[in-house]
Amino acid sequence: MATINTGALANEAQLERDLRRMLTAAPSLMRTGLRKLGQVVEKRAQAYAPISPKLEQLSANLIRGAVKRGAKTNISINQNTGVVSIKSSTLKARRKDGVNPGKLQDNTKVQKVAATDSQAYVEIGVASNSDAGRYAHYIHDQGPHGTRKWKKPGIGTRAKPGAGDKFIERAVDDTGAEQVKILTTTVDRWFKSGGF
Repeated sequence: MATINTGALANEAQLERDLRRMLTAAPSLMRTGLRKLGQVVEKRAQAYAPISPKLEQLSANLIRGAVKRGAKTNISINQNTGVVSIKSSTLKARRKDGVNPGKLQDNTKVQKVAATDSQAYVEIGVASNSDAGRYAHYIHDQGPHGTRKWKKPGIGTRAKPGAGDKFIERAVDDTGAEQVKILTTTVDRWFKSGGF
């Protein structure tokens, strides 16, 4: 779960002061701006989220592996034609996570937007009761850039540009300029509507 605070985003002193004033004077407008900001980060985080392989990727990977290994039990190679056959039981066993790829990506969402007199924030993450909730923490925090409990991304993730662990944190970092622009636009809209 990543929380974006206005203090961390406001890289200019005047913008930060305006945001603080707007927070107490127009919290609903602040929430609208934060929701837009969260949607930008959400979209980037979804693009960076690791993904399970598709059935075609699994099949191709199994075929390449079968050829390298000289084939094992449920994988056979016709020596005359070179055709590789994979029995369905092998594919079924190997594609448990690949049946429905994109669960982590689809469940990475804006969880909460709040603006009160004292604070404004937007939370982006994966709900613990979602399809990907039970393994989201493991994938996000325990990969190569985290605790290193897992080190090698799967074939689905390798095929997706920019995908990997810490996908929400990287999305927050990589959209910093867009975030400041959204906040600046939100403050300008508040000024145009008579807010000071």
